[in-house]
Amino acid sequence: MEINGVDAGALMAGREQVRKDPSQAQSVFRATTVWDGGARSTSRVRNFTLEADESAALFGTDRVPSPVEQVLAALGACLTVGISYMAALEGIRIDAIEIETEGNLDVRGFFGLKGAPPGYQQVRVTVHLRCDAGRRGMQALLDRVVATSPVTDIIARGVPVSVQLGG
Repeated sequence: MEINGVDAGALMAGREQVRKDPSQAQSVFRATTVWDGGARSTSRVRNFTLEADESAALFGTDRVPSPVEQVLAALGACLTVGISYMAALEGIRIDAIEIETEGNLDVRGFFGLKGAPPGYQQVRVTVHLRCDAGRRGMQALLDRVVATSPVTDIIARGVPVSVQLGG
């Protein structure tokens, strides 16, 4: 049964399979990034490439989004997937999803100056959702999605990052 372009039956079966055998839940994701000069880089993720640069205000060429902008885009995309999947599992039909993400960043931290951390100090998300769940149902759906969003968790929890020099 397809709901919102999602095979809800396959999604339910996959969830049940992981519930029965939690060892199947373990995944490793990878990306390789290569410097392209200046502030530019290209990352390979599976068979896809993602370019990054900095804005002209941060001395880049402003050709493509910056890494911190890509974090906001990843958050919006993750919440979109979560809403689409959770709604499909619950039989909620979606007409439209639009997510606005915005973050405050003080570049003093980026420049190694005291007074601010290098990352976002706050991230705000506004979800515009049209579906057949009603206002309360939409909020309950959104609450469940936020609680299970991997990217929201990565940002909010502050996942430890290990960086080492390769050979």
